Amino acid sequence: MSTLHVENLKGPTSGANANTITVASGHTFIPSSGQVLQIASGYNDTQYYASNSGSWNTTFTFSINNVRSGSSCLIEVDPAGLMEHSGGVIYGVFDGSTELGRSMHNGSGNGGWRTAPTMITCTDTSPSVGTNTYTLKVWSTSPTWYINYTYPTGYTPRTSYKITELAG
Repeated sequence: MSTLHVENLKGPTSGANANTITVASGHTFIPSSGQVLQIASGYNDTQYYASNSGSWNTTFTFSINNVRSGSSCLIEVDPAGLMEHSGGVIYGVFDGSTELGRSMHNGSGNGGWRTAPTMITCTDTSPSVGTNTYTLKVWSTSPTWYINYTYPTGYTPRTSYKITELAG
């Protein structure tokens, strides 16, 4: 096996493949460990709510496609959460029944609304090759919890997510 050492690799500056470096058909470019392979991001603005449940409640799922063998997925979810009165809310990111990460918010006092700004960051260290689907779930001891609560003025918050696939 031979090694090619280059300082700069540059594609053509004009034409159909301007500023493009093409790997020949049948060949694969193998990135270095830790390099970003792809990012899948989006949001969900559907309202979810439940009363004190004492168990995990599924809110919504989100996916990344074309995951490569040996990579990992860095997952970030920012739930637009709200709870009524005092209690606790736990937000969890799951791969099937496996919990990958969680964040928690507690509130106490004499009642009222409590916001629950909680960012979840976790890593799926062994994602499946192909499509991987994750689920945001909520566990609550609060009388009522909400995701994406629609205010009377019609303003609907959004829960955002981002999945970054990293080369292994």
